[in-house]
Amino acid sequence: MSQPPTKPEELALEVVERFCNKFKDNETQRSFRSRARTMITDLYVNGTAYVISMCAARSSAEAVELGLTAPRLDDLLEEVRKNSLARQEPGYAIYGAVLLYALRQLGVLENCRTLGDALRELMDNHFADRKAYYFASWLKRFTEAYIHE
Repeated sequence: MSQPPTKPEELALEVVERFCNKFKDNETQRSFRSRARTMITDLYVNGTAYVISMCAARSSAEAVELGLTAPRLDDLLEEVRKNSLARQEPGYAIYGAVLLYALRQLGVLENCRTLGDALRELMDNHFADRKAYYFASWLKRFTEAYIHE
């Protein structure tokens, strides 16, 4: 089993490639692409805790929390796909879970096991905000390249 990438840009590319392999339906792809394109502004203006809480509110805490508990990216994507954990648009659940997964893989959220733990850790955490923004900017570019409207 290979190690997940530790560079944000490599991790973002892996997320988009695996997402596209797992989710073939246009609705889910459009939803995730839309989140990747629009949430980056909220990350910049309001911070990571705000974005994660918005994703949980628009999908479910359980869905977003998968980013903290799934052992591998494929497991995370499969759980969201299999259980339809998103209440509204699946893009919110996937985006929030992937963002938490990335922060965990990048060493920002090493000891968080619940959504509440992660939100507390992310509040006023400028280091996490910078890491999340950098990852999200690559994620946005790759979703625009791989997923067409």
